[in-house]
Amino acid sequence: MNLLDQLVHVFYFGAPAVFLALALPACVRLFRWRQRTTWSWSIQALLIFLTGLSVLCVGFWQFGADGKMTTYAAMVLTAASVQWLMS
Repeated sequence: MNLLDQLVHVFYFGAPAVFLALALPACVRLFRWRQRTTWSWSIQALLIFLTGLSVLCVGFWQFGADGKMTTYAAMVLTAASVQWLMS
């Protein structure tokens, strides 16, 4: 596997965490526009991304393979919990 293939694999491994990190703060701002948030959008996205990526890494370590639905479900639940705690 060459360097480009490794970079693409790492990108695709973290892509679900990036999607949640961008989507959750945007949805909060869209659906709760009257509520004032104390955390900035970029801090919320960074914390959700780091949480999601850490759950993906733990799932990869636990199961020995990436792409397990249990890992994705755990990532969504932890990302939603972090967003809920910040809002």
